[in-house]
This record gives sequence, C-alpha cells and structure tokens, in this order.
Amino acid sequence: PIAATPVQTRSTAVTGGPLVLTDEGFGFLSGSELTPIGGLSSAVVRSNPVAVQVGPNQESAAVRSADGSVARADVSDDVVVLDTRSGLRDPVIDARGYVWSIPARSPAALTAFGPDIESPLLSQPWAAAGATDVQAMSISRDGTRMAGVVRIGDRTELWLSGVIRDESDNRGVPARLGEPIVAGTISGEAVSMVWTDDVTVAVVTRSGTETEIVEQVVGGTSSTIAGPAGASITTVATATSSIRLRSDDGGLYVRRGANWLQTAEGISLLAVQQGTPQQ
Repeated sequence: PIAATPVQTRSTAVTGGPLVLTDEGFGFLSGSELTPIGGLSSAVVRSNPVAVQVGPNQESAAVRSADGSVARADVSDDVVVLDTRSGLRDPVIDARGYVWSIPARSPAALTAFGPDIESPLLSQPWAAAGATDVQAMSISRDGTRMAGVVRIGDRTELWLSGVIRDESDNRGVPARLGEPIVAGTISGEAVSMVWTDDVTVAVVTRSGTETEIVEQVVGGTSSTIAGPAGASITTVATATSSIRLRSDDGGLYVRRGANWLQTAEGISLLAVQQGTPQQ
C-alpha cells in the first residue's frame, strides 16, 4: 500500500473580461471601460502589435509587431525585440516566460527566447516528420504541450508534441519537442488557434469567405461550427466558459449556446491570455 495525498496544482483557467487593444489603449474591457495592466499595457502599445499573448502572471507578453518582428513586452515597461527573421508566425509565451517564435516556412527553426537565453531547440521533429509550413501554433497553459497546424504534402493537420525541458537547468529551458502525434485534419487555412482548456484546442479556419471553428479534444473527437455570419475572423481567444472571436472589422464576438453575440466594436486586437493570476 502507498499513502497518497492530493497535490495542489496551479489553475490554468482564464477568467474575466477580454484583453484587447482599442483607441484608448491595451487592457481588460468591461462594457465601455478599459482597465490597463500596470506597466505592461504601455509596453504592449509601444510595440505596435498585431498579435499579443500575455503570460499567466501578466508580467510579460509575446508580441508580433507590425514590422513582422517578435518582441517581449514586460511589466517594467520594456520592449525587447527577440526575432527579426522573415515570415514569422504569431508567437506564444509559456508558463515559464519563454517566448516561442517560428518562421512559417521553416519548421526546423523553432526558437524559444528566455529573459537572458536564446534557445534554438536541439531537434525539431516537426520538420523531420515532413512539415513544410506551420500555419499557427499554441502552447498549453501549463507549458507541457505544443500544438501546431502544419502542412504536410497536400494535407493540413493538427499536430501535438510534448515540450521537453533541460533537466539540468532549473530555469526550465526548452530543449526539444517530442515526436508529434496527429490529432486531426484541418480543412482550409488556419488563421488562429488557442487552447480553450487543458484538453481542447480551437482552430479558426478560413476557406474562401467561409470561417469555421474546429474544436479538437486531445485523444478524442472534434466538432466544427460556423463562425459569425458575414464576419471574417482573425483571432480566437479563450473566454470564461467559451471562446471569443475578433473579426477583421473590429467586432468582438462570444458564443451563447448555438449563436454568436457581438459584444463590442472598434477592437484593434484581441490578445490571448495564458491564465489568470493567482490571488
């Protein structure tokens, strides 16, 4: 017999309002009021962002700027450019504060940037498995799994890999990704993706003028729903009990049952949150 006791784990749930960029700045939207994140919001605005993912403690954010570069914005109001390679996809930030960046056409060039570390991964099994284009990627909020929508031949697939870190370094430096597993196939082009909870990935796909959202349970089934009628979706982010979408004309949508409800307009950017700070 082995005595066992429950182990406390950090919640990865996302609660609260949408984190957005508007003409008033960057912060949490509640009705018509915008509440900035002290120190971080001003840094995000100065980075001229087109995509933002904020870390779980809201102390740093991964940013893709309008010039195509990837930067880290910090709560100290600093903006540090990390990656200037061409064709970069939207970056992600993990639970340990590493910013992950990848050029769309170079799956083998995935790189993780720590506060004082640039860590090209020792091996990249996505490239070895035949991926030629990474359309989008997203890291789970506990920092243990990387999901990516990749092109392989004439197919588009959703791949999942474990994140393996350097055990000899207590900073959690990423060392490599595990061998990918195919979670499902994707129709159309992936424009945005996010982990909605610990076991589900949502992918926004576009085919012509049609936008759909694919929700794939890891190791389980997938479901596909249509996006808001007449809206061209650019970003998906997690909401408290569902997902939020931003359209290219600045509309913000949330799902209520089987329908989409527009809750705001004039949204320049919808940020992805990697968790809610612990109280």
